[in-house]
Amino acid sequence: MRGSRSRDEEFWENVLERLHAARRKLTRVVILLNGKGGTGKTTCTANFSAVLAQVATESGSAKRVLAMEFDPQGNLKSEFGQMGKPGDDDGKSILAAVMGTAPLAPMREVRPHLDLLPSGEQLRRVVRNLAPANEHERVELWLSFAEALAEIADEYEWILVDCPPGDEALQKLAMAVARWIVIPTVFDKASRYGLEQVGHLLQDPDVDRFNEDVDVLGVLMFAFERREARAIKDDTGEIVDQKEVGQRSRLRRALEEDLARGGSPAPVFQTVISNSRVVGETCRELGMVAYELADSVQSPQWPQLRKELAGTLGGLVSITDTTAEALAADYEQAVQEIFGRALKEEAVNS
Repeated sequence: MRGSRSRDEEFWENVLERLHAARRKLTRVVILLNGKGGTGKTTCTANFSAVLAQVATESGSAKRVLAMEFDPQGNLKSEFGQMGKPGDDDGKSILAAVMGTAPLAPMREVRPHLDLLPSGEQLRRVVRNLAPANEHERVELWLSFAEALAEIADEYEWILVDCPPGDEALQKLAMAVARWIVIPTVFDKASRYGLEQVGHLLQDPDVDRFNEDVDVLGVLMFAFERREARAIKDDTGEIVDQKEVGQRSRLRRALEEDLARGGSPAPVFQTVISNSRVVGETCRELGMVAYELADSVQSPQWPQLRKELAGTLGGLVSITDTTAEALAADYEQAVQEIFGRALKEEAVNS
C-alpha cells in the first residue's frame, strides 16, 4: 500500500523515473578523472575532443563533440585559446543547469564540430550548493544537471568532461552523468592513490544508486619517456611491436595489479602519451592542441611564430616537426583505442 512506503522510497522512485529518460541520452559521456592533479586530465580532454571533432568533420557527421570543464581553474578553455572570448561565462551555464534555472549554453564551434562548456569561478557556487546539501537536495541537483545535459545530448556524438583533482562535490556531479571513466595517471604513488579514490567514489551509496551504469573504461599512462619503449622489428626491419622498459614497464605492472585487486576488468591502455614538455608548453601558450601545433611547425609561418613565442616565453622554442607529429600521433592512437573500446562495450551491452 502507498501509506506503507517511506518518504525516502517515494523520493527515489520519482528520481529514478525521471532519470530513466535522461539516462538513455547519456550513453556516451566520458569523464577524465583522477584524485591527483597534474595527471593530464585537462590536456587529454582537450586533445581527445579535438581529434574526435576532426574525425566528425572529415566524415561529414551531423553530430558534434562537446567538451565540458568541471574545474574552477578554467584551464580547459585556455587549452583551446578561449579564455575571455565571447561565450566564456566562467561556468554560469553549468551553475544555472545545476540549479534548474536555465538550459546549458555551450560556446559553439570553438573548433569545427566542437563545442565547449567553459568553467571558472561560478563553479565555486556549484560547490557551495552541493557540499552542504543533504542527500535528497544533492540528488535533486544532480538530476537537474542530468536532465539539462540530456536535453542537448542528441546534438553530440561524444561528451567529454574534465574533472577537478580534489573537489569531491564536482567529481560526484560528473559521475552522476557519466557512462565511462578514463583515469589518466603519471608515475608516482600519489597518482595511483588518485586511482584508489575513483574506486571509493564508485562505491559511494548515492552515486551508485543514482547512476549504476557508470564504470571505469580504462587507465591511461601519461607523460612517459618515449625512449622507454623499444621497437621490436620483424626480419624485414618493419616495426611490429614494442617492449616497455624502466618506469613505463614498472607502472604498467603496478596499475594492472591495482585493477586486478579491485576486481575491475578495465585495462591499462596500450597507448601511452609521451612526455614532451616543450610541446605542451607551446600548445598552451598558443591555445592549440597537439595536431594543430604539428601542422603549424610544418607551415611556412612557423619561423615567424617561433620568434614571437621567444618573446613571450623568454627564449627560443626548440620543436622539430618529428617531435610535434609524434605527440599528435599519441593522442590520435589513444582516441582510437579508448573510444573504440567504448563502442565495443556499447555493442555488447545493447
